[in-house]
Amino acid sequence: MSLVEDRAHNRAHWEDMAPRWKAWWGQYKPASQPVSEKLLAFSGITQGQRVLDLATGMGEPALSFAREVGPEGFVLAVDQSPQMIAWAREEATAAGLNNLRFDVQDAESLDLGAEPPFDALVSRWGLMFCLDPVATLQNAKRWLRPGGHLAAAVWCPPEEVPMIDLATRVLEQELGIVLPRSGPGPFTLSDSAYLASLIQDAGFDIVASEKVAVLLPFASAQAFLTERIALMPALAEALQGLSLVERQQYDQALEQAVEPWRSESGLNLANWAYCISARVVGS
Repeated sequence: MSLVEDRAHNRAHWEDMAPRWKAWWGQYKPASQPVSEKLLAFSGITQGQRVLDLATGMGEPALSFAREVGPEGFVLAVDQSPQMIAWAREEATAAGLNNLRFDVQDAESLDLGAEPPFDALVSRWGLMFCLDPVATLQNAKRWLRPGGHLAAAVWCPPEEVPMIDLATRVLEQELGIVLPRSGPGPFTLSDSAYLASLIQDAGFDIVASEKVAVLLPFASAQAFLTERIALMPALAEALQGLSLVERQQYDQALEQAVEPWRSESGLNLANWAYCISARVVGS
């Protein structure tokens, strides 16, 4: 496929995913807030400043930054999914925030025209889904002021993110079934050295980095699996195709795989995000 076709496919994928994310947002939003807080700290942002949020999804970290910059500041958040942007606007309205704007735009082909410069560029779990993250950052940097900050978060390697990886890894290890995926995935930038090199190639100097935990509780292994099936149609289809014996084998293996995160109250999956802070080169 051409780059235009790849982008169109990526956009269609996230628009299809939007209702699934909304259904899970009530659980995911509070669990992921520590990452937004770290990006706030890494951005160096203060009251009255301007922030650009790339691939905001359901509105984070835009909402957190809008609270931080206060009524005199401003946040512009973009995402390619109209549904997600609509729901993010609802979140902002419910929170009583009117110092931010949500626009339907693809971060990879961002065009803000004569928009005044921003003090910080942020992205929470967005860059890893870009077809060309270096070009995306180079383009977005045009709207950063001299000395502006970049604060971004991506997922750590698969073994450190059981929320995403565990159910499919068990399927592959036990039954040899590998789920297909086209385009960039959640672990595209999970190598911290590779991520740092890309950010430097885009014209930024690394300032700091830190891993942050996202803790997700589940009542049981099956409760966790139910959530993953709801978010991953390919996983649901693969499990439906198993024989009774294969499904029993899979369920038993999953019970064993979640053991490191088991407690008396159920499961508490620890997932690690890699947060990085950078500044425009020469500033």
